[in-house]
Amino acid sequence: MLDQFSKSQQLINQNGNILIISGEEVNGDSLGSMLALYHALKKSNGAEKNFHICLPDNIPSRLQFLINAGEMEKSAPSARTTIISINNELDNIAALHYEKQNNALKIILSLNKDRAIRHDDIKIETSSLNYDLAIVLDTSNLINLGKIYEKYSKIFSRIPIINIDCHKNNWRFGNANLVNQNASSTAEITKEFINFLNIPCDKTIATCLLCGIIEKTQSFRKPQTPPRIFRLASELIDQGADKELIIKRLYKTKPINTVRLWGEIMKNLKYDRHKKFVSCLIPKIVFQKTETNPSFLKQLADDLGENFSACENFLILWESRDKTYGIFTTKYANRLNKTEKLIKNTAHSASCAIKNDYLILQVPEQNIYRAESLIFNLINRCV
Repeated sequence: MLDQFSKSQQLINQNGNILIISGEEVNGDSLGSMLALYHALKKSNGAEKNFHICLPDNIPSRLQFLINAGEMEKSAPSARTTIISINNELDNIAALHYEKQNNALKIILSLNKDRAIRHDDIKIETSSLNYDLAIVLDTSNLINLGKIYEKYSKIFSRIPIINIDCHKNNWRFGNANLVNQNASSTAEITKEFINFLNIPCDKTIATCLLCGIIEKTQSFRKPQTPPRIFRLASELIDQGADKELIIKRLYKTKPINTVRLWGEIMKNLKYDRHKKFVSCLIPKIVFQKTETNPSFLKQLADDLGENFSACENFLILWESRDKTYGIFTTKYANRLNKTEKLIKNTAHSASCAIKNDYLILQVPEQNIYRAESLIFNLINRCV
């Protein structure tokens, strides 16, 4: 990994406009890792380089405290730049100024000579995004960046990429790949990289990193959490990480509508003890009744894993207007890959894609019970 750290450091040193980004599916590990690296690099190189962090629109309320702690503005990749070029080969332009009037911007040129500027002398160009390096965190492949990658895929193919991730199905798409499948979290790898860069952790950086570790390890309750993570957490607390605030925001403060949705899920829960399988169907009426939406379900899928620690497989299906959607997660990455392959090869009417630790499902079937029969039978062949 040291050679990848060195290569990453070299890429940062060589480039001045750097984008820090993660997948559109937000969690404490992805957001905490992004923010920690952003603050660390700004602290070390802020006067010399431009660091731009792309924060998605759907940040859960429980994670907003991380953004507030760092005194930063939520932002997305900058819009394309419009350049107005004026032919000045006759050295005719003496001065330029502009003024705003209502909704118009007037550009006023003072001329040296009588020759007027013609339409042919003016050229308007639109430049592309002007990043020369992207750092992608907690994302197994570029497709998981979502709409940003769809819109700017050519940009990502032109510039070098540093890939920082802990997922077993990572595609190693970077020019430098800080990928460790045995790491507890992307935050753990990010901390190791920050240490390699000799950037000291302050309270903000330490809090962001500890939040990522706590959420990814389910507050250190995952059975595979190694002893080194407890030592790392202790180190971050010594560096100022606010553990009490993190625990309060992640686990003790849940909006009432989330609690109501959890109650509805528990009512509809099915448990297959033999296959260690927990599943749940959520009709449209449940979202209306609890004033929630499907964006709440990723966290609740993790909550199921915490509350049913003896289980290995979790499936949530919910109704939309004319389709049924689902989230499937399992404690075994190879099982997730096997299920994805089976559905793609067998269920031609269904589509699916792995996004980090989840298999996202889509069935063109309005009746959730028929969709359940199709998906459940396929998944059962893999567990």
